[in-house]
Amino acid sequence: MFKITLPADRAEIDKAAVARAFGISINDLDDAIHIGTINRWFEVGVGDDDNKPHQVFASAKLGIRVDVDEQGAVLSSTEYEAMSAV
Repeated sequence: MFKITLPADRAEIDKAAVARAFGISINDLDDAIHIGTINRWFEVGVGDDDNKPHQVFASAKLGIRVDVDEQGAVLSSTEYEAMSAV
C-alpha cells in the first residue's frame, strides 16, 4: 500500500485546463463531478519513474479521460468511445 500526501489534505487542479480538455465550462465541470457524470480518482501508472500518484478525471458519457499531475496541470487528454444512453 502507498501513502498519498497532498498539500493541505487536498489536490489543487487547474479547473480551467481540465474543463477545456472536456470541452465544457468550469461550472459544468463542477456540476458533472458533483452529480457523478465525471469521475475522479488517483492512480499510479505502470512504469512511472517517480512512482507518484496523479489525479484522473473521466467521463463515459463524453468519452474523455484527463490525467492531471501533482501540480494540477493537465498531463494528457484521451478520447475513447463514449457510452450511449439506453
